[in-house]
Amino acid sequence: MASKLLQKYRKKLILPVTIILLLIGFINIYFVLNITPRTNDECIWTPVKESKDSVEIIFTMVKFEGVTWNAGIRDGDQFLKIDGKNLRSIYHASYLADRKASGDSLLFTVAREGKIFNATVKVKKLIQFPQLAFSILGILWLIVGFVVISSKPFGLPQILFYRIGALFVLYTISSIFGGNQMLNPIYQYPLLILLADILWVFGGIFLPFIIVYFFLGFPT
Repeated sequence: MASKLLQKYRKKLILPVTIILLLIGFINIYFVLNITPRTNDECIWTPVKESKDSVEIIFTMVKFEGVTWNAGIRDGDQFLKIDGKNLRSIYHASYLADRKASGDSLLFTVAREGKIFNATVKVKKLIQFPQLAFSILGILWLIVGFVVISSKPFGLPQILFYRIGALFVLYTISSIFGGNQMLNPIYQYPLLILLADILWVFGGIFLPFIIVYFFLGFPT
């Protein structure tokens, strides 16, 4: 019954479904570029246990001529504050750093050999380019798939081609879960998280099978 209804209204459903999927795809790209990027200060913050109830955060692997190096910080320096706020853990430090936008500055308070000084570190954001590439690929495939299926709505290769684009877009929904959870607005809406989780899992499960099915039958 459902299959017959889908065939009957396929032409009318293609456009609104495509618009919804394109909207999802552009939301994915927005999250990758603006919400999920993490601050990259080009070093590692290493927690070191000082005593039973005390942990120090130490700078290690400071990249030569990176933003932290250029601010005057070196391996072995102790990380005390960000913008005047005492650090409770590396997670707290990440939260404070991730709040700033690319191009802004962070004021690190650092201790070295008993001396305390401030260092201004330029904010760099680390974008997940593989996720961005997959999101763009999904949108492009969906657009081409829309053109293809519009020309022949009931052709099996055309239907499969379109489904690949649709599933690509659904699969890339996983990109919205990245970044700092405390700063990612999606984590404020449990039902939205559940829906997004279901959609990207659905896309991830069926996408490989549809791709194989398409390329097995496409030559014929």
